[in-house]
Amino acid sequence: MLPATFTVSGTGGNLPEGNVVVRIKDQNNVVIAEEATVLQGPDVGIGGEGTWSVQFTVNEPPGSAGTIEASSPGTAAFASIRVFFDHGGNVDYPPGQCQIHVRAHEPGYDQPNGRVLGVFPSATTLEAQHRERVDNMDWYRTSVTIENVITPVWIPANSLDSVSNGC
Repeated sequence: MLPATFTVSGTGGNLPEGNVVVRIKDQNNVVIAEEATVLQGPDVGIGGEGTWSVQFTVNEPPGSAGTIEASSPGTAAFASIRVFFDHGGNVDYPPGQCQIHVRAHEPGYDQPNGRVLGVFPSATTLEAQHRERVDNMDWYRTSVTIENVITPVWIPANSLDSVSNGC
């Protein structure tokens, strides 16, 4: 069982230039995330052993199955493991990963289902820092400047036109 954000790591040796590609696939075998990395170690460049590590954030329904695959291009090196995603809808996003597009005239709240802090006068794209599922609704936390103060604001998914692939 994996949380929304997790690290995949491993070891390898005798790989061309130490290259490793890690893919996360959903239960339908569709690639939902992919990262390339390289082995780290003193003799990797001449075929020695090393370690690798990459971090992922995925947005899959809690309890859904998936697969993590690691391979090295141009070789027979391949490893695969079956996993289940169990983050309960709560996700912390690294900076720059999740962009949300809020429709004009939609409210922003002090907390999910909380007090309205204000209304967005026009459509805008914001960076989300966190997502929580409350009463079967995804809520995204972002920060906006209100009266010269950076303020956390929660926006429900039904106030959004879109979310980026990293969400």
